Amino acid sequence: MPKTGFDFKSPPQDAIRYLEQKFPKASWAYTDLLDNAHDRAFVVAKMVDVDLATTVQRSIIDAMQEGKGYKAWAKDIDKVLAKSGWYDGQINVDAQGNAKKVVTGGQHRLETIYRTNVAAAYEAGRQQVIFNDRDDDPFGYVMYSAIMDNRTRPTHKALHGKVMEKSDPAWSSISPPNGYNCRCTIVELTQGQIDRYGYKVSKSEGKLSTQVVELPNGKEAQRTLFELDNGAVFKTDVGFNHAPKILPMQTLFDKAILAEPKFASRVVSQALAQPRIKTQVNQEVKTWVQGVDAKYAKGEFRHVGVIPSVFIEALASEKNFELQTAVITLHDRISLHHLAREHKTHSQDWVENIVENLTGKYALYWDNKKNYPVFIFDVPNSKYRLVMRLNENIKGHNVFNEKQKFTGNVIRTITVDTIENIENGSHYALMTTN
Repeated sequence: MPKTGFDFKSPPQDAIRYLEQKFPKASWAYTDLLDNAHDRAFVVAKMVDVDLATTVQRSIIDAMQEGKGYKAWAKDIDKVLAKSGWYDGQINVDAQGNAKKVVTGGQHRLETIYRTNVAAAYEAGRQQVIFNDRDDDPFGYVMYSAIMDNRTRPTHKALHGKVMEKSDPAWSSISPPNGYNCRCTIVELTQGQIDRYGYKVSKSEGKLSTQVVELPNGKEAQRTLFELDNGAVFKTDVGFNHAPKILPMQTLFDKAILAEPKFASRVVSQALAQPRIKTQVNQEVKTWVQGVDAKYAKGEFRHVGVIPSVFIEALASEKNFELQTAVITLHDRISLHHLAREHKTHSQDWVENIVENLTGKYALYWDNKKNYPVFIFDVPNSKYRLVMRLNENIKGHNVFNEKQKFTGNVIRTITVDTIENIENGSHYALMTTN
């Protein structure tokens, strides 16, 4: 059996990065936020003081950096929580406006707070490496590994030893942790290990389903159901219906929107020049695009790249056109709904891989008839003319399902054009290339 577990001898940098990417948020219930929103926000149930949540988050990060275990962390944070009065209870106001003092829990909750957050952080770090989308990755399979003792949920035990291809879509929903205090993990396997140990490789096709659950606050949540070979059904806990991910680019994009455009362009471009990061962001956007029903847009968007700094400079110096931000956004209503029209002849695959395409070589032209910039990409036997709405007021739901309103550059349309039409004549004038 391949070895599992973590190395606690040195600071787990990827796990720490996962916790540091989160923003502390007041919360009454863990399910106030669901699934991948927990990759973005740090919450503790019944902790409505943001400053206190910030202190708890920082204490867990410090403990991981210093190599402290649960007992040492609990001893330190216990004094802080006691002094803050958190143990004394919190006032909760229900939907009818009735106020009631509710016990927040005592010291027994500390283990759940610590282990749930640390498990998610470690798994995010490990899974960042495991699901790397490398073409030459020798580890083509993943095994679910549970701790086989009396503290483990029966359905988690039933998943122990389950092997599927790394590309199986089930892993995006059932990769640990799958609930409070979940101690499960996953292990990579090579074809040689599959043959050596005689592991059975399964597929999730036809066995995955989604269950809608009504929450006490009246909202609905989803949980993944996975039918096992023995007839049992594995269920993720509500709020854990996703694999934890390190999302450094999402935080960077948010900061880049507010930063000086040329500086932001250089910083984001340097990050996306790293193959691992570019592949991850491209895959996330691709999966989102494939799942969008363009006819019934929900008002969602994804940041997909930045306008090159040489373009920003050329627009300012030659056309007195000042960009307010460098960030490029793809929006389901503004972009994908328009691109889905029948007369459009561009490649859908090109749109799905827009992150990779925006990190490649392309040119900035000026449309002399419309007095507006266009972006020209070389494709086999023709050119793509990409038009953005620059300095546009954009609103919608981001990758964490949070509502955002900002000024940015949103992709509007892509038109297939001829090389002759772009390069000859007076309609378009080349300004610069990246």
